[in-house]
Amino acid sequence: MKYSLRSLMIVALLGPPLLAWTWFVWESVKWRFEPPRIPVVEGPSVTIGPHIIPATTEGRKAATEEWRRHNEMWRRRNGLPDSLPKSDDKP
Repeated sequence: MKYSLRSLMIVALLGPPLLAWTWFVWESVKWRFEPPRIPVVEGPSVTIGPHIIPATTEGRKAATEEWRRHNEMWRRRNGLPDSLPKSDDKP
């Protein structure tokens, strides 16, 4: 088959950008076509929002820390003090 130089130049100039654009679009929408990735945790676990934490001593410590950070962020967002008064601090 014989192709004209003009058509070869068009393919050479437009091919790579079109291929890159197609790849970019696919990478940005392919998550809709793939099953969700669910983390697997062996044994009992604690779920905090999107986090799945093993129910071990280290996991409980991590869960406590995660809740502490979450509570601090919520208090800051709602204009409350960073820590609540202890029961023995009452007058």
